[in-house]
Amino acid sequence: MKRIFKNPLFSGSLVFFVGTMIANFGNYLYHLLMGRMLGPKDYGALTSLISLAYLLSVISTTFLTTVVKFVTKYKVKNQFSKILNLFLGLIKVFGLTGIFLLIVFFILKEKIAGFLNLDDSFPVLILAFWMSLSLLSLINDGILRGFLKFGFLSFNSVFATALKLVLAIFLVKIGLGVRGSLGAIFLASLVPYFLSFYPLRFLWNYKYKNGERIEWRELFGFSAPVMVATLSLTSLYSSDVVLVKHFFSSFEAGLYSATSVLGRIVFFASGVVPAVMFPLVSERFENGGKYRHFLSQSFLIVGGVSLLITIIYFLFPSLMIKILYGDSYLQAAGYLGIFAIFISFYSLSNLLVNFFLSVRKTQVAGFCLFAALLQIILISLFHRSLLEVIKISLMVSVLLFLSLMIFLSQNEKE
Repeated sequence: MKRIFKNPLFSGSLVFFVGTMIANFGNYLYHLLMGRMLGPKDYGALTSLISLAYLLSVISTTFLTTVVKFVTKYKVKNQFSKILNLFLGLIKVFGLTGIFLLIVFFILKEKIAGFLNLDDSFPVLILAFWMSLSLLSLINDGILRGFLKFGFLSFNSVFATALKLVLAIFLVKIGLGVRGSLGAIFLASLVPYFLSFYPLRFLWNYKYKNGERIEWRELFGFSAPVMVATLSLTSLYSSDVVLVKHFFSSFEAGLYSATSVLGRIVFFASGVVPAVMFPLVSERFENGGKYRHFLSQSFLIVGGVSLLITIIYFLFPSLMIKILYGDSYLQAAGYLGIFAIFISFYSLSNLLVNFFLSVRKTQVAGFCLFAALLQIILISLFHRSLLEVIKISLMVSVLLFLSLMIFLSQNEKE
């Protein structure tokens, strides 16, 4: 037991897991409450916007991974002034990027709302403010992960979720509907962002060195394939929701959204493992230490969690839907089990991709891109039923997983 608790993967995962699970529970409670309070039609609109946000968050997720990678690199070399320079430089870059994003969304808000069959375009602007803030948040989050500050990250995540729940219930109750439910996400992200500066105050003990060489070319060069991989992985569990909202009725889109949210419990329940594994493997890789065992341990955890939840969904689909969403969503029960299998293979693929990126095997971005494009093309061509859409996603996720396993076996032989 002492060896287990001393294992940095286990201890880091445990702390992050507890905090993330509490936050995820709150996030799912948010979806369940919004599903009941808004009804299938408006809830379908809300989840389509959130899914679009997942696709747009690729920039922040990409650079989160990149920041973690470079922070661990500088940390093992005791180059803390470089971390400060990196921090200040990225604030300038992403501050300007956020402003640009707001302008683009303001111009295109009517067209985006039209594609998603939304009656109101204002939530699209709220979405833009949320995404602009997430660009700045990724910098602090990435540095904290690089320093393995999983305790604070867990606290901040739980606090943000609790604040979002309170605000969403209040804003929807006073009649703001989708505007209120989406606006609550943005408002609940502001305070945690400012709080995240507190554990980073130690950086100011190191002098800012004007002209100190940060490997910006290497950083953005690493970010390019990471962005492709992240965009593709995000697309695999987001573009289906957006396409269903476009091709199907509002009621069917609401049913699919409920299935998707419940199915993604499989991913979010084990998603902390790759997040903890990445900086551990990256640090060992930069030091020339052993790191392969972290992948094996992570694979067992992610696989075990995915299998357990999938079995529950196959045994009690109607009960899960009824308890969590209510009778109006019961038609989605038949989709829950197969959707969980799709997300299980997706979760394992996500773990493998994170492992490869942590050791600079960026070629995996090509596998992810192919899978994402294949899913979009096939759903666009074949969408006679919601079940057909899910089967396409399942087939693509299995193909991606097998491709990554073959790539892993080839690299182990080298």
